Amino acid sequence: MAEQETPQQESAKGPPFYRNPQVLRPEAHGNLGVNGSKRTYRFAREAGFVAVNGAEFEMAAKHYPVIFTSGDDVVPIAVLGLGDKGNQYVNKKGVWERDHYIPEYVRRYPFIFVQTSDEGPEFALAVDMEDEVIGEHAEQPFFLNNQPTAFTNRALEFCKTFHQQHVATQNFVKFLQENDLLTERHAEYTTPQQETVPIANFTAVDEDKFNALSDAVFGEIRKRGYLRPICGHLSSLINFSRTYERAAGIRNQA
Repeated sequence: MAEQETPQQESAKGPPFYRNPQVLRPEAHGNLGVNGSKRTYRFAREAGFVAVNGAEFEMAAKHYPVIFTSGDDVVPIAVLGLGDKGNQYVNKKGVWERDHYIPEYVRRYPFIFVQTSDEGPEFALAVDMEDEVIGEHAEQPFFLNNQPTAFTNRALEFCKTFHQQHVATQNFVKFLQENDLLTERHAEYTTPQQETVPIANFTAVDEDKFNALSDAVFGEIRKRGYLRPICGHLSSLINFSRTYERAAGIRNQA
């Protein structure tokens, strides 16, 4: 398997998965909604990674490597596959492997916050109209009598919380950078034949620097609630072996 360079958060085409996000408006989408019984995760089958927020580190770290991208725009991601193998946790039917954490970025789809003003942080709820579960006379309509339904309001609250956590995660990453705690790392896999296979380059918290922090900085980490995501991130790195084995077919896949 070819060595993988971790990509940046988004390409110039926009956020992964989203092909045609439109701000929800009753005059344009009053007869549309979501057929939830048709939902699968086929849309995420090709995703070798997804962005995760700091609040998710502890749960995601139980199943996936949770790492940071390299470069100027550092983003934490959960690694779902390696090389060109795609997501190793979604089967051909679009079913996510049982008892494995599904990142909020995935659960948020097809909804998303979009910025509606170039002059300030104004956002509106949008939905990807290309999603296969969107349709007329749906199980979960977006609007009734030109007013958002409870379903739409729940989606709005989920996206609002996701955005707040995203901002908090940006501050978390900035703190790590300001305290020089991120370093380039290299993951490799040792086969039963004792052959070393390079699998990924990424950025991670430097454990030596972390252990050498002053009491004042460490106290600030505890005060800001950063200790648990840091520990979750570091403990998750062992999952690179599991992910490689799944991608290489060494273990049975879903």
